[in-house]
Amino acid sequence: MQIHPQLSQFRGTTLPRPAIQSGSKDSVDLSGAQGNLEQTKGLGSFLTRLCGTPPVAVITAQDVNWDKGAEVVSNAQKFVIPVPQFEGEALVYPEGAKDKDGKSIAGNPIVDWQGQPIGEKGVVFFNPKDQAWQAVKSDGQGVVILNQVTEPQGQKLIAKIKDLTGGDPSLLSLDQFKDVLSFASSEVGWEKPDMYNSDRDFIKKKMNALEASDTGIPQFGLFRRDDRDVCKALLAEGPAEFQAPTSGGVMVKQPIGEEGGVLVRQPDGKAFLFRKIDIEAMQETYTHKDGRKLTVSELPKHEA
Repeated sequence: MQIHPQLSQFRGTTLPRPAIQSGSKDSVDLSGAQGNLEQTKGLGSFLTRLCGTPPVAVITAQDVNWDKGAEVVSNAQKFVIPVPQFEGEALVYPEGAKDKDGKSIAGNPIVDWQGQPIGEKGVVFFNPKDQAWQAVKSDGQGVVILNQVTEPQGQKLIAKIKDLTGGDPSLLSLDQFKDVLSFASSEVGWEKPDMYNSDRDFIKKKMNALEASDTGIPQFGLFRRDDRDVCKALLAEGPAEFQAPTSGGVMVKQPIGEEGGVLVRQPDGKAFLFRKIDIEAMQETYTHKDGRKLTVSELPKHEA
């Protein structure tokens, strides 16, 4: 059998076997194992470089037993920006975009849950929270939702759009729209930038405008999800990746860190939308259906 040239240095390496000292059933002498232990570490490091990082577990919406999920409701404030009807940009992954295996996907169409391109033109943007590229069509029906936005932050966003267009978001150009998203991420004191695509119909059906900051423009400004809208939630172990459709059927690949994350199914008429929510954000923005405080560690667990 041929051996990789760089593996020859590890020929004869065995895992260290600690010696039991005579006269004691509990004492262990590791002094003779140190040399082999260092060699074993070197072998492990080499194999990692040779074979690459182990694949991350993938969870799809179909893999999850939602019947086991806890019934929860969201109380997060969200800022909604309608996407104007303009030419837009090609809905493809930008330069530098990579898949979970580190392979380039630049230029590939951003697809829906069925693997079909979601459209030709619109806005491509990056969600810092999920570390994922997302897209929304510029057909006059799309919106971008900014999660966990306070009233003062919302007023800054309204003022920004007023500076650009006089206050009407439908007059934003593509560059101006992306400038507003960049401004939201870096200039308003938004601690946990989290933005994702949706559509006007979803806002109409599922969200209520905050009276204190009503802009008078449909689907624009601060909103809160209807508390009668009951979602299902399960805790998932990490690291992993949750692949599931969001608004408009866009397939989003959402990473789950070592600490785990919460898988959420949201009703949308006769269908469902799916999200992965970080543990801290889940505790801050969701409660049990009956209003009790949510403790994420007590949620039902997703079983692979």
